[in-house]
Amino acid sequence: MVSFFGTLAAIASLTIIVWGLPKQIWLNWKRKSYEGLSPDLAWSVAVIYFFWGTYGLVKHDVFIITADIPGFILSAGLVWQMHYYRRK
Repeated sequence: MVSFFGTLAAIASLTIIVWGLPKQIWLNWKRKSYEGLSPDLAWSVAVIYFFWGTYGLVKHDVFIITADIPGFILSAGLVWQMHYYRRK
């Protein structure tokens, strides 16, 4: 039962990672702007994915690692875009 719910949670998180975050990164790049997206949201998503990914690594939980390490990398990309486009 734990594996079943772990799989569902990983799939749900990967959906955001595969579909949502790359789409936002692409839109920001295309517009050369971070307008319309809250910096607080970008930071909180990056921090949450960082801590969950770290927790998954410490716990050796493949479901958490699979879902949250890529999420951290992509959300860190959003934070980078925020800083990059703010300077322009």
